[in-house]
Amino acid sequence: MRHFLRKIAWIFLGKGYFDFLKGQHKTYLHQAKNVAMGYKSYHNGAFVWQWHQNSQLEIGKYCSIANDVHFILDSGHHTLSEVTSFPHFNHLVDKDLLIGNQTQSDFRKNIKTEESKTIIGNAVWIGM
Repeated sequence: MRHFLRKIAWIFLGKGYFDFLKGQHKTYLHQAKNVAMGYKSYHNGAFVWQWHQNSQLEIGKYCSIANDVHFILDSGHHTLSEVTSFPHFNHLVDKDLLIGNQTQSDFRKNIKTEESKTIIGNAVWIGM
C-alpha cells in the first residue's frame, strides 16, 4: 500500500520517483564524510543522500538507527514563510499570487533563508 501511495504522489508531482533519484549520490552512513555520530550511537545499514556539497548531519549520543533509513541532506536553506519546506510543492503555487502589495515571487526574494545542518538529538531511536 505504501508503494502504491508513493507512486500516486510522484505522478501528482509530475515526476517519476526513480527518475528523480538518478544522479543523486547515496552512501552508507558510516562511509559518509559529512556525518558526525555521537558516543555509543549505531546504525544497521542507513543511507545518506547528499544533495549539496556543504550539507552536514549530526547524530547525538546513544542513538539507534534501523536498517534502510535514508537521511536526505540538502543545502539547509529553507524559507520560513511557506507552509512546508518540501521543495517539490514550489511549482504548484501561483507565482503571481499577491501577498500584501507584492507578488509571491518578490516576497520570496526578500525573505532571508536560514542555513542549518540536520541535527538528531541524544537517545533517539529511528526506524521500525
